[in-house]
Parts: sequence; structure tokens; C-alpha cells
Amino acid sequence: GYDAMGTKRFKELAEYAEMPALGLGGITEERIGEVMGLGGAGSAVMGEVMRGPDPGGSARRLIAALSGVTSE
Repeated sequence: GYDAMGTKRFKELAEYAEMPALGLGGITEERIGEVMGLGGAGSAVMGEVMRGPDPGGSARRLIAALSGVTSE
């Protein structure tokens, strides 16, 4: 098991870490932009791609979701 840190703690980690912070666990097409908006340098995605009936389509949708992310 693992303990999810939540968005507030992730944002703090991304701001103060001396290395890039990556989102891991529960990353979906809907949440990947949120991770990046909190200062994440990227995300590791497995379940969203591997569990679906169309892994390639899932990967393309995740990448497309990133294209709409802008830096603040």
C-alpha cells in the first residue's frame, strides 16, 4: 500500500524539492493536468493505460490532455 499525499502536499513538494517532482498513482486523463498545474515536472502512468481496452488510445488521450496545460 501507499499513502497519497494529496494536492496541497504535492504542490509543496514540487515547490521546494531540489529535483523534479513526478505524479505517481491515480493519474488519469482528467488529473494529469492538475498534477502539472501544481508544479509537477511530469507523471508516471501505468494503470490508466494498462487496464483499458485500448492502451494506445489511452496514451494518446493522456498526451493530448498535456497539450492543453499552460505554465503559470
